[in-house]
Amino acid sequence: MKLIPKICPQCASSLNFSDNESAVVCSYCKTNFFVKVETSKHDEYLKTLSLATLAEKAENFPEAYDLYTKAISLNFYSVEGWRGKGLSAGMQSSLLKNRFIEAKTCYDQSLNVAPDEIIDNLRIEYAESCFDIAKSYFQMSLNHTVQFIALLEAQFEHADRCRAVVEFCEYACALDNDAKEIKSFIHDIATRCLKIRLLDAETTNYFKQVKEKYSKFSKVKEPDKYSDKEKYFILFLLICTIVYILFGR
Repeated sequence: MKLIPKICPQCASSLNFSDNESAVVCSYCKTNFFVKVETSKHDEYLKTLSLATLAEKAENFPEAYDLYTKAISLNFYSVEGWRGKGLSAGMQSSLLKNRFIEAKTCYDQSLNVAPDEIIDNLRIEYAESCFDIAKSYFQMSLNHTVQFIALLEAQFEHADRCRAVVEFCEYACALDNDAKEIKSFIHDIATRCLKIRLLDAETTNYFKQVKEKYSKFSKVKEPDKYSDKEKYFILFLLICTIVYILFGR
């Protein structure tokens, strides 16, 4: 146990207390006071990063964002700090303003300070994180649009937000070019947006190009196993069987 020497602020007598004590009593003047044990910058960084991780797991993204920001101020080259700040920023996107640009900036900075041997794995991880942010934001926008579906303005605003989602997802695809699920999601968004009535020509053309670009990743519905005629014939046989069972004996 390390003993820390200090001077009593009341009587100037010598004090000695251990590094795990938060309060001390002067043996000479009997004054009680709290003490603050100085910790190294690295220890404070590790503690802050740990608290930030807990806040992120609890989905308390505003708190996590502040803690990750503090961790970065203590260690600018923190790969985990930049990652967590990016995720926390993106997850705080609102209908009025998304925070995709800030998230991308943080992810890029994390990759910039990361060791070369882990960059490939980080790129895949960050692509998935971006996808989670994009899906969350898209669902929030969709729920709002459904609530105000009668208002064309709400649909136009949804189209604008979807465009931002597509661009953010394309950033994710740049991180991981094999992310087929993300590309399928992009195609699905473009297909949905093209069903919005009275979109302006520029927006319509944009989503047409996106849909075409990712057409091979569309979720094609599997063809029915039986034709319509075969379905009717099977239904007829089933009805005949039931009638026979009920009345044929």
